[in-house]
Amino acid sequence: MRQATWRWALALGLLACAAYLALPAGLVRVALLLTAAVACNAGVVLAVQKQPPSMRLGWRLLATACACFICATLLFSIDDLIRHRDPGAFSFLDVIRISGYLIYFLGIMRMSRSRGLAVSRERHADSAIVYVGAFCLSWQLVLSGYAHDASLTTTARVVAMTYPLLNLGVLFTASGAILAGVTRRASERFLLAAILGLFLATAIGRVMTMRHNNHAGSLAGVVMLFSYVMFATSALHPTSSKTLVQATDSGLRVRRWVPIVALAGFMSPAILLLGTIFDFHVDVAVLSSAEMVLFGLVVLRVCWLFIRIRSQNRLLRSHTDSLQEALATQQALETDLRYLAFHDSLTGLSNRAFLKQQVETALAAPDGYESLALCICDLDQFKGVNDSLGHQIGDAFLVVASRRLTEVTGGAHTVVRLGGDEFAVLLNDVTQTSAATELAARIVDALREPATIDGREIALSVSVGVAYARPDTTSELLISEADTAMYEAKSAGKDRWAVFETSMRLRLVDELNVTNSFQSSLDGGHFFLQYEPQVSLTDGRLEGFEALVRWDHPTLGLLPPLRFIPLAEQTGFIRPLGAWILQQACAEAANWESETELTISVNLSGRQLQDPELVAHVGSALAESGLSSDRLVLEITESVLMLNPKQAAQTLVELKQMGIRIAIDDFGTGYSSLSYLQLFPVDILKIDKSFIDPLEDPESEGRAFVQTIVRLAHDLNLSTIAEGVEVLSQRETLSRLECQSIQGYLLSRPMSREATREFITTSAAERAKVTAIPARRIDPKRLGPIGRTGSTVLDQ
Repeated sequence: MRQATWRWALALGLLACAAYLALPAGLVRVALLLTAAVACNAGVVLAVQKQPPSMRLGWRLLATACACFICATLLFSIDDLIRHRDPGAFSFLDVIRISGYLIYFLGIMRMSRSRGLAVSRERHADSAIVYVGAFCLSWQLVLSGYAHDASLTTTARVVAMTYPLLNLGVLFTASGAILAGVTRRASERFLLAAILGLFLATAIGRVMTMRHNNHAGSLAGVVMLFSYVMFATSALHPTSSKTLVQATDSGLRVRRWVPIVALAGFMSPAILLLGTIFDFHVDVAVLSSAEMVLFGLVVLRVCWLFIRIRSQNRLLRSHTDSLQEALATQQALETDLRYLAFHDSLTGLSNRAFLKQQVETALAAPDGYESLALCICDLDQFKGVNDSLGHQIGDAFLVVASRRLTEVTGGAHTVVRLGGDEFAVLLNDVTQTSAATELAARIVDALREPATIDGREIALSVSVGVAYARPDTTSELLISEADTAMYEAKSAGKDRWAVFETSMRLRLVDELNVTNSFQSSLDGGHFFLQYEPQVSLTDGRLEGFEALVRWDHPTLGLLPPLRFIPLAEQTGFIRPLGAWILQQACAEAANWESETELTISVNLSGRQLQDPELVAHVGSALAESGLSSDRLVLEITESVLMLNPKQAAQTLVELKQMGIRIAIDDFGTGYSSLSYLQLFPVDILKIDKSFIDPLEDPESEGRAFVQTIVRLAHDLNLSTIAEGVEVLSQRETLSRLECQSIQGYLLSRPMSREATREFITTSAAERAKVTAIPARRIDPKRLGPIGRTGSTVLDQ
């Protein structure tokens, strides 16, 4: 809408100017002038309402000044055309006009803005030079006549000279805008045209009046009307909401201001010279004084220019220094970023990106693969230490590990931290294939030594994978193969090294398929439990069952526990799986119908024992199933307990307070320390199958080990259960050694839920007394792939 408004205002205004020129002098023409002027001023007032608040005051002052000029024109026209009288040398009309000029100057100043004092004062000095030059010309043409007119009174002379001086002020304002180069926007150009129109209208009116020209009113009036039209067009233009003057160094263009200022500066001497040549009257005193003022302004202008240049030089030097500092800082940051991009912040070792770059560089060399090998090292059970002892201890141990790796390599190879607890050693000068394996063996030995951190002795081990480059090897492939070998070393029992073989990748793919099926199989009901009975050797009474997890994989079939339990432990899936086992076992045991309270034994993994929510999960399983807490036995291996003895002891105490019994599974294969038996609230020792197997021969040396364990349990008031009893001779020997209970294939292979309930129902005293069978070992292959949750060997 505003786009069309200013165009209509401009078109109608120019049409009014043309009509003004066409009309004869008289009331009609004056009425047209006043009507058009009032309409233009009203348009300005309406446009101001849409201006930003910061711009409204300036436009309102200009509109007020124009209203004063319109009122003065109206009063003059009334006196001239209606009353036919001279308003006199000084009247109220002059007060209105002079007030209008002053308000006009205030409006222009309010709308003007300057960014810098140096540029602003230089612009004002240039405008002052133009003003003085124009004053010289005005004095010669107009003011001198008034000054030397003896017929004028002092008041009349002052009033007559005031208007030209005020008009020169209008010129000063216009020249300031021109010199500052602010006429880049359309609204600025229209406003400048309005200012020049006011100047010309006043000047023409005065000159024509002095010469008694009858066309003075016509020409001056149309120029004044043109000024009103330009004023309204400027206010209505869309760009009028921006500040009028925004002086910048680039605005003071030489081609624009030098000719104007130079012409004004030479005005006084030019008039004096022309007066001498053409012999007309020249007021030497006034023009000489004006010349002195011009000289002073020029000197002041030059001084300000020098000051600005010096200030800009200082600023430039300051910027140069700042730029140099910034460049130095940038270079330092780039150096730091390059370091951080290829180094680990914790250990100071190189990182994975650096390793990849080094491998690619080595492989790019001719026959570079022939001397290239990579060892990837992963700290065993580091996550348990980090979670239980805190990240600060874990970080300190990583630093110790990195230092030992550096010492082992002797600085001859590149040691890298890949992330977490994984490190790598790049060998790029391998002359013999045994060099990498020898280094891997030294790494395993070096990291096997316990480290003392914060007064705490921590023992860890490392698994190392070794891979050799081949002609078709890429950096990603070499790292992947070494990583695969490392996982093979972990699967083989940890604390060892392994060299990559193609078959390892096939196993890794198989393991990936297994782990990817964990959650879907749990949700789909492909996991199930079987139960292995436990019988008292004292009276043959059925005491309870151990819950064993099985997995009927959707595509791979029935998987042995060794196939998925270690992977579940590594990936953390053992937590949801263990929680499911606990819930299912408790729910099933709660439904058993027996004359005695049968127990249910459930294995706990290391991750489960470190879970702070374990006690809550156990309590929830008991509450949901309705199983009495004294019927639940939680089995934990020795190695799991020693991952974080303090936390384990606290958790076991909380479980004991609930009435749950604790059993040490596979006792004798781990620490077997009397001190930890005193530390943990243990109720049952389960003798590992490896100690039971030799009892097939009653005279074997293994009998002494079992006897020692049983006596230790009796002395500590602990119950004993022998695992993996398969033949009658083993049962008889255990009975003579006063072992309290047994479990194994001699009694029954693990049973389904339905078979377990039938076993409980039909189990009587005569069934508990196992009849003699030939002393032979039952073939595990015939019994199928079975085992215990959390065990490291298959149940046999």
